[in-house]
Amino acid sequence: MFCGQCGKNLPDDVRFCQSCGRPTASTPIPASFTNADAAVAPALSSSPEPRTRVPRAPYGWFVFEVLCFIACAAGFVFLISMATATLDPNQFEKVGGSSMGVLFTAIWASRTWKRIQEVEPESDGNFKRKHHSVLLKLFGLVSLSIAVACALGVASGRTQANANRQAETIAGLNREQNELDQRFAQSFTSKNLLQAASLSSPQVAANSLREVEQYAADSEDLMKRKESLLQGKPAPLLTAQFEAARVMFSATEELYRYVSEPSRNIHIVNGVVAIEGVDEYNKRVDAANDALQKFELASAAWSKERSVSENGRKP
Repeated sequence: MFCGQCGKNLPDDVRFCQSCGRPTASTPIPASFTNADAAVAPALSSSPEPRTRVPRAPYGWFVFEVLCFIACAAGFVFLISMATATLDPNQFEKVGGSSMGVLFTAIWASRTWKRIQEVEPESDGNFKRKHHSVLLKLFGLVSLSIAVACALGVASGRTQANANRQAETIAGLNREQNELDQRFAQSFTSKNLLQAASLSSPQVAANSLREVEQYAADSEDLMKRKESLLQGKPAPLLTAQFEAARVMFSATEELYRYVSEPSRNIHIVNGVVAIEGVDEYNKRVDAANDALQKFELASAAWSKERSVSENGRKP
């Protein structure tokens, strides 16, 4: 060892310097740098550790997915209720497609809920309370949506069923009208309506009058039955056809009633009816012909609209 005052080399076990007499004190020297590193390690271990990001529970996504599920479930219940009320096979076909949406959104929401449970485990009492509260609210919302959808589906189905029955009834009345038209078309009066042959004598005119009156009475009955079905749902073209038919029947009956009077002196000259009271006769003929043309136009317009409507309902 060396003296710390004068620097003289001394034995290791002396307590005082033999040269200057000062006391000696040994200074420990680290045996290796490993011990020095060990002394520094505690200081380094006290430095702050980097923060780890805590995942948040995806409640926003879960709410969105639940809303999608409610929409799909409500649509599914609506279609089921409507199909049951109408017993329409086409409506039941739509139900199958909507069921896939319900299944997909249910799986989607359940996976997100499992992720929420992983982030906030059920062992946490606060999460348990939140868990029960959320599920209870969702159950109430889903139940309310399904109940409303069921009520709307039943109401819509009944309305559709009534419309279908009405359409079938009107179609049946149209068939009756077609049969009536065909029978009248085979008659002498129809083949010679407002022509010289049906007005050739009072007797022929009287026979034509009876046939026209019978045809008019039967057609009027069918028109009234159609009108009773269409109350609250006016069909302008059909209404115009009804009114044109009434005017046509009235004008035609008046003409044949006028000609069928026994006092009428009727004869045909070059295919033209010659009758006393020419002005009155011509006025009635013109009125009947004009009414017939308007009826034919109204019937053509209504037939066209009905054809378009029926084609639009075909699958």
